[in-house]
Amino acid sequence: MSDLTGHITPELLADLIDDRATLDNRGEMMAHIAECHDCSIEYRRLEHLLTLMKTDRAEDAPRDVVFQVVNLFQKQAESRPPSMVRRLMAALSFDSLTTVPAFGVRSGQAASRQLVYSVEGNDIELRVTAEEDQWIISGQLLRDNCIAARVEIDGAAGSASTALNDSCEFTLPPVPRGDYSLRILMPDVEIEFPQLDLKG
Repeated sequence: MSDLTGHITPELLADLIDDRATLDNRGEMMAHIAECHDCSIEYRRLEHLLTLMKTDRAEDAPRDVVFQVVNLFQKQAESRPPSMVRRLMAALSFDSLTTVPAFGVRSGQAASRQLVYSVEGNDIELRVTAEEDQWIISGQLLRDNCIAARVEIDGAAGSASTALNDSCEFTLPPVPRGDYSLRILMPDVEIEFPQLDLKG
């Protein structure tokens, strides 16, 4: 009747609720449930669940529809090549305006600012320059190889992207004031930066 803990097993409780237990066994189990707090809770929980299952009027989808949907998702999963790109988050290690890391750049401050980020042995130097109502971001990824690497900046006020040159340097087209996300995309790694606050 009971499991190793001395309680009635869920299978026997389900039999009891569905009137599949013998009369003698039923009386013994009901006496145990009346005295055992854990079995009493489990009995009420299973009774509620079985009642819901018996009163459920939802209809199953036709088998051929289910089969088509399963096949559709399976084909999509098979056609998508596995992603081997690692995503890394860069951490600010130097800020020319302050010794305390800060991510905001405001037009009332110096017209140009240098930021250095680090992640897994990669250092990225950014130069943020204000020109009238726009900001120009340039920089360099300090690593040996940046073939097929691109840098992207994206925000509600605009977006831009450019390729890194042979020296792993880049200059993005000017963007208007706003908050931006910046990332460097390479075939095997994506480096994301904390949000840039370019406002005036």
